[in-house]
Amino acid sequence: MLDRITKSELSFDDLLEIAWKIFWQNQKEILKIWATFAVAIGIFSRFIFETIQQTVVQKGDISPFLWTFFAMSILIGFLSLLFVISLTFLTNSFVKSSPMTYGDTLRRSFTKLWSVLWTSVLLSILLIFLGFAFIIPLFIFAVYWGFSVYAVILRDVSGLSALRYSKKIVEGRWWKTFGMFFLIGIVGFVAQAPINFVFGFLIDKHILPNNIVTGVITGAVQYYVSLFFMVANIVLFLNFEATRKNTDN
Repeated sequence: MLDRITKSELSFDDLLEIAWKIFWQNQKEILKIWATFAVAIGIFSRFIFETIQQTVVQKGDISPFLWTFFAMSILIGFLSLLFVISLTFLTNSFVKSSPMTYGDTLRRSFTKLWSVLWTSVLLSILLIFLGFAFIIPLFIFAVYWGFSVYAVILRDVSGLSALRYSKKIVEGRWWKTFGMFFLIGIVGFVAQAPINFVFGFLIDKHILPNNIVTGVITGAVQYYVSLFFMVANIVLFLNFEATRKNTDN
């Protein structure tokens, strides 16, 4: 598998094939990460939604809940970052045929949390600035910097160095990178649509209750499906990084 990823640029079909093998053949460790983070994110997210809804209905004012909302949002943000970091470490270890244990994955993920957070904040600020100033550069640099988080996790870079690292990988194949990101996003959206439809239908028909348990289950299933497409993005980074180095050499 490593040879296929590092030898030449993958087609979209090959990318999905490799991502599926990694996703399906390593379910045990992937499910542990999913259960750890996706369920927790679902619970906290649903708690925020339910509390805001009840507060608005009962009092018409959410200001008393703002600090709790702020704290819970930060917690969800940290959990989401740890989720991405953990899956990135796992995927990289599967590609190299040296799988990491669940405990090692979590420990290494926490060591990268602040670097990923700092880089993500910097990336967001720069993209917001570009969005206010120039729409087209926002679009261009969003693709150039699309691999920056993976660079922080798997390579010893952060901040502007991670953004430059990502840009170097993309240079000379911006359109192909954009096309890969776009196709992964479209296929992911199509895969998620039936989940939203089924759960929405069951809730509307009162087959399932519209409560926090149903909300958490829905979110957890959505996260599980999204895991495959997250793996695809990580494999894309590894492939483009390797083929860029081959070109440079």
